[in-house]
Amino acid sequence: MKKLAFIFSLFVALVGLNANAAMYIVGDAPFGGWNPANGVEMTLSNDGVTYTYDATLTSPDVWFIFAEAIGDWNTVNANRYDSGLTTDLTVTAGVEFTPVKGNTNKSFKFSGTVGNTYTFTFNPTTMKAKVDGYVEPITEFTYTVAGEPASVFGTEWDTANTDNDMTLDETDGLYKLVKNGVVIAGGLNLQYKVVQNHGWGTNWGKTPNGDNQDYLFNESGTYNLTFIFDLANETVSLDAVKVEDGPVVEDSYTVAGTTNLFGSYWEATDEANDMVLGEDGIYTWTKNNVVFEDVDTIEFKVVKNHSWGLSWPENNWWYRVAEAGTYDFVITFNPETYEITFNATKQGEEPPVEEDTYTVAGTENLFGSFWNPADEANDMVKGEDGIYTWTKNNVVFEAVDTIQFKVVKNHDWDVASWPENNWWYQVASEGTYDFVITFNPETYEITFNATKQGEEPPVEMVYTVVGPTYIFGTNWDATDTNNDMVKGEDGVYTWTKEEVTLYDDFEFKVVGDHDYAIYEWPMGMDNNWHANVEEEGIYTIEITFNPEAEEADRITCTLTKTGDVEPIEHTYTVAGSENLCGSFWNPADEANDMVKGEDGIYTWTKDGVALEAEEVIEFKVVEDHSWDYAAWPSSNWYFKAEEAGNYNIVITFDPTADDMNKITFTATLVPDHMRGDVDNDGEISIGDITSLIDFVLNGYAPNVTEESADCDLDNAASIGDITALIDFILNGVWPDPAN
Repeated sequence: MKKLAFIFSLFVALVGLNANAAMYIVGDAPFGGWNPANGVEMTLSNDGVTYTYDATLTSPDVWFIFAEAIGDWNTVNANRYDSGLTTDLTVTAGVEFTPVKGNTNKSFKFSGTVGNTYTFTFNPTTMKAKVDGYVEPITEFTYTVAGEPASVFGTEWDTANTDNDMTLDETDGLYKLVKNGVVIAGGLNLQYKVVQNHGWGTNWGKTPNGDNQDYLFNESGTYNLTFIFDLANETVSLDAVKVEDGPVVEDSYTVAGTTNLFGSYWEATDEANDMVLGEDGIYTWTKNNVVFEDVDTIEFKVVKNHSWGLSWPENNWWYRVAEAGTYDFVITFNPETYEITFNATKQGEEPPVEEDTYTVAGTENLFGSFWNPADEANDMVKGEDGIYTWTKNNVVFEAVDTIQFKVVKNHDWDVASWPENNWWYQVASEGTYDFVITFNPETYEITFNATKQGEEPPVEMVYTVVGPTYIFGTNWDATDTNNDMVKGEDGVYTWTKEEVTLYDDFEFKVVGDHDYAIYEWPMGMDNNWHANVEEEGIYTIEITFNPEAEEADRITCTLTKTGDVEPIEHTYTVAGSENLCGSFWNPADEANDMVKGEDGIYTWTKDGVALEAEEVIEFKVVEDHSWDYAAWPSSNWYFKAEEAGNYNIVITFDPTADDMNKITFTATLVPDHMRGDVDNDGEISIGDITSLIDFVLNGYAPNVTEESADCDLDNAASIGDITALIDFILNGVWPDPAN
């Protein structure tokens, strides 16, 4: 017993060695706002081991980690304790949780009551932490509607307004908020979201934690409103029933913009900027004697009925005051055509002639200057029909080359330019060319013609649909003439195929003259047209392409279901780098097929994957052994080993989840056993002495085995092992087993 008492006294002495070590909490307010230099220092308790910190919550949800040192992120990440998981860990007041030393980039989340103080405790010896203090019991989640305007919700975007709490309708399982007798003006675009537990941490709009949900009221009146939240499907909606017509009120139009001209800053409700209706139905806003002391920029929109629900133009109207002076301004708006005119006249000068200029700006090989909108040599000429034309002849190209350009208004990119993406053309061969570009400022239509001298005019372009083999017969093959589209009298091209069996969404492109380099739509290697298949079945597919239409309207895809099919059981396979899968990106390798569980989740497991430090593995999950069907994620899943060793890999795949949540990935480093690492945590510390004493005295301790307890190498767990471990920690040398 004397020897055991001596061992315990040594253990206490060893604990005292770390009494002055520091521990910090890094995270949301009140823990420094995730500034790695502002983490708060915890207080070391009388036991010399446990650290505590009292924090008063300023928001209901806080995320945090523990760290032994602060400064920059490299310092914090090298000394941090976090969840050790692939996701954040939600912790509950009064319940212990286990931090893990190492940088998994996943933190702890705690939810409490704003204004209440909680005690955060961490014992790095036992690796146990806890949050104590008052927490208001939550028997079920609360769902609240927050939005604008205040005339509907009482407050604007106020998550704490309990008047907007929703009630669960037991008959249909939907959460609802009813507001009856709400007076609404026509043109109001109501915006709202549903939030959980009066905070923005979890919310739903058009998508979870995404854009606001909106609802446009076309008519004035009194409405009964029912806001509906379907928790199971995570969707929100509004049922608006008009119960009484509003008074017949003439619509109002207001100019809202920058303070330098309008007095208020983008204030849609500023009646001082209301426009005046003329007998011709045109609204006018006038302001004279406006002094500008220097060059300045004016921006504005025209707003309907004092609400941002409807406003014009889509992008702000922009005007630059060129020099100091006193100006008179006139703005007009036609509510039938949405046309806006703007006139700024400097007093003491003749009014400028309002004639817009259109200039072609692009690559130097055709236009002489490089994307220069101010190059007057490239100004277009206006014809009697209002169409602008730019012509350049005898342009020599000595090899294949690419031309790109836009049409720019008034020599300034900030005013306007077309098309949204550059106009693109490839000169097919060397020679001398004549070029003609036209622009219609009413429709924004551009035409481009390149004629090689000494050759016949080019034949009209052929358009071909390309996509996956199971639909188009060949795999994204632009040369497959079987998929050429047929041109109609209206100039619209059509491709039709009947009796096509579809199980999933698919993608396709339209290619010009059987060559991606000549023309493709949509543009970009990873930018295809996505067709949505709502249910499995046999379909007739009709694709149309209008090369003259606006960019967003060029393609239509109509799917007409003509029959049913038996549902199929899909196969999902892990295909990726050879160091993970054994084969190199082979979707047909059945050895890497995933196994479906009773919950519908597919799992793939591989133990003992040997990786060097910094070595990378990549993979995708492929459907039905073919890249032609589907593969996730869109970019490869990427993992870099932080240290060399053997890893146990687990990949799961949920085909019913959204793309962001289909895949989970876990890589667990299998540590080689190290002498003295009694608790198998990868390092030798005082915690190993504690675990070894428990194991010797009681025959059991967490994570301890007979092998890890054998510190004196005599093949048995005994007090001699404790003595050997303490000697090593004090002196850095293991005792000779022979002694």
